[in-house]
Amino acid sequence: MSDAAMHSGEANVYRSPCEETLAHDLNARQYDGEYFSHRPYLSVPPYRKLDYNRRTPQWKMESHSHNYWQIFVVLSGSCFITCEGETVQLGTGEASILPPGIPHNLWAEEDYAQLGAAVQPQAGDAHNISAFLDENIHGHTVVDFSSSLEECRRTAALFRKNNPMAQLSLCARMDVLLLDMFSIIESDNYSPFLRKMDQYLMQHMAEHVSVEEAAREFHFSVSHLEKLCRHYYGCGMIARLTHLRLERACLMLESSAYPIKEIALAVGFRNPAHFTKVFKRTIGVTPEVFRADS
Repeated sequence: MSDAAMHSGEANVYRSPCEETLAHDLNARQYDGEYFSHRPYLSVPPYRKLDYNRRTPQWKMESHSHNYWQIFVVLSGSCFITCEGETVQLGTGEASILPPGIPHNLWAEEDYAQLGAAVQPQAGDAHNISAFLDENIHGHTVVDFSSSLEECRRTAALFRKNNPMAQLSLCARMDVLLLDMFSIIESDNYSPFLRKMDQYLMQHMAEHVSVEEAAREFHFSVSHLEKLCRHYYGCGMIARLTHLRLERACLMLESSAYPIKEIALAVGFRNPAHFTKVFKRTIGVTPEVFRADS
């Protein structure tokens, strides 16, 4: 479904479920809820439109794509999005950033509401919002935006005001929200995912840990878990686990007199010879030499 099916009109509009076709050519029986869309009277880069949606259980949107960046924050409830071969559940306070041209479909099993923005690529806006997206987001990205949830809800309330000042205020508030979101994405120390994943790996370090088991623990698909690990760590989950194991092994070699075989077992290596091989390949010396030099 293309963006050619977008409803026309330059003024901000409200469409009830019983009115004519909505954005993306949805019909009323598919869209049993509320829809507010602002397409500014004034041209306010980088936004093509801002919108607020409240959807009812069993709502569904079939596969489609956009020629703009689609960003939305779940204000209440939850929804599902399928794209790039995986399905992700988005809960209250989570944001979805989807680049142009990626086919996806959305559905909800319960009531949910969202605040959304359609951002034009290469828009040249004052805050470089479009430029940040173009340069830094290369696939579907989910952000924990719960820290700004209440501000998102206050922003959504402006959609009930039908005047140009409300639109300008919406655009200004959306600028601030997106810049806050981008600072979260850029922060190396950000992610609750990082903290939870490292905690999980440290707790299970001495055990056999598989990506499949971790994915079940975090309620992700294997591909989504690996994508998150590569995004935040720059490597896959097993590589991150190996890094943490060797980090702990170095600490134990420096601060204890435990035999190297016991240290290997304590950090999850069942075969001491394999531990020595991985340690030397990564650290540059054998465990014995590392301990002697410490």
